[in-house]
Amino acid sequence: MDRGEFPHLTASQFESVRKMVGIFGGDALRSLAATTPAKQVECIEAFDTYERGLIAHVQGLQAPVAEMKPAQPKPLRLKVNPYEGTEGENLHFWVREVELAMDAALISTERLRVAFALSNLGGRAKAWANTREATTPGCFTTWAQLCQQHRTAFLPANYEYRQRSRFLACKQGKRELHEYI
Repeated sequence: MDRGEFPHLTASQFESVRKMVGIFGGDALRSLAATTPAKQVECIEAFDTYERGLIAHVQGLQAPVAEMKPAQPKPLRLKVNPYEGTEGENLHFWVREVELAMDAALISTERLRVAFALSNLGGRAKAWANTREATTPGCFTTWAQLCQQHRTAFLPANYEYRQRSRFLACKQGKRELHEYI
């Protein structure tokens, strides 16, 4: 498309011709070039009016969308069985259960995570946590710190070694693998 084909058009009108060719293709350019200069200007002005109206319409639609708040997920309250600290109770399962409940409840700050976990203790574990908090205020500042102190207090010193030994002692037996599933 050459500017020389439309010497009578202003720069903005010629830019509109470029847009029209981009939208409608080369046939639109040939049709436009075959008309009189007055008809060309009339077509370009009609196109510009339509384009401005379309832009105004789209901007009018975007304003309410921008004002809307993004949908916030709603917290979900899950019941967690309290950890008592008794023999045979699995601390790792309780920790995972508490983490799932905190994620579902959208609890994200460390202080609230610690408070939620402490509220789900019972028996010996609750007594231990209360005593620990009373003797050393601020000892549970993060969820990770609380978990580590729980492991130290309620798991045997050789717990990881015992679990690894149990795993390594596992044997498949005489059945096929799919029979165990």
